[in-house]
Amino acid sequence: MVANKLWWEFWPEQDAGAELDASLQRMGFDYVDLIYAGEPPPNMSVADLVAAVGGLILARIVLKEALPWRRVAGALTIVLGLCVIGVEALSTMGAQGITGDLLFVAAGTSFAIFGMLLRRFRIAPMRAAAVTSILSLVGLPLLLFCFDNMVAAGFWENFMQAVVQGFFAGAGGIYLFTRAVELLGVSRAALYPSLVPVFTLVVGAVTVGELPSVWQLVGLAIVIAGFRLTQRN
Repeated sequence: MVANKLWWEFWPEQDAGAELDASLQRMGFDYVDLIYAGEPPPNMSVADLVAAVGGLILARIVLKEALPWRRVAGALTIVLGLCVIGVEALSTMGAQGITGDLLFVAAGTSFAIFGMLLRRFRIAPMRAAAVTSILSLVGLPLLLFCFDNMVAAGFWENFMQAVVQGFFAGAGGIYLFTRAVELLGVSRAALYPSLVPVFTLVVGAVTVGELPSVWQLVGLAIVIAGFRLTQRN
């Protein structure tokens, strides 16, 4: 049996059929027995990078939090590590890559501002989770446009998405982040999202067998070293 894996980012901006034909031509085959989608290597995690750096800047300018030299040096080290992790993804960036990165910049900036406002107005973790969860309900009508896809996915797929997106990436994540801001301050708490690519590499290797490349392992080590430096007083 011959299997072929295509990056998921080829949909819908690029024609999956055309990509498969090009892959068959490169391999010299007329057909393959199995085709499946795989996630591309983690990119530079632009949102996490902007959230971390933006959080440091806002903490200093708006909240007047002290920034020890170790924290600044550690943050720069983290940026270097994230760039090393994502250097291979540059070769797989599609036509929509720039637009996607700009959206991630906006998301990271919003997250940095969110952390600053939490600290500025001393909002309790449970209240922050409750308010963001209620405001998220505004987007529910948008699901009507993809209702057929939800039905086709089945109960367990929708249930898993509700748990992962609704709790772990939603209310639960907001509560824990707000608690971190409350205990550590913005300049330290804002650096934790930079660990997302690190955990992505580890979880991917353990659960689906996607082993990190040498560059990704080097970047992972740099990010961890930088993060440890930021947490020292």
